[in-house]
Amino acid sequence: MRNRFNLRARIVTLEDLVKISKQKRGQVSVEKIAHKKLIVAHPEDSILEAF
Repeated sequence: MRNRFNLRARIVTLEDLVKISKQKRGQVSVEKIAHKKLIVAHPEDSILEAF
């Protein structure tokens, strides 16, 4: 998925962040932990359709 600047969009959740030890958070880039394959769902989709 690309944004308006033609850059790839990435998602990082708090769950992703807490997997990195506090000591390493200053050394790990967002790109390293970001989700690269996004699941896109629409409000009218059922949960089963989304996953």
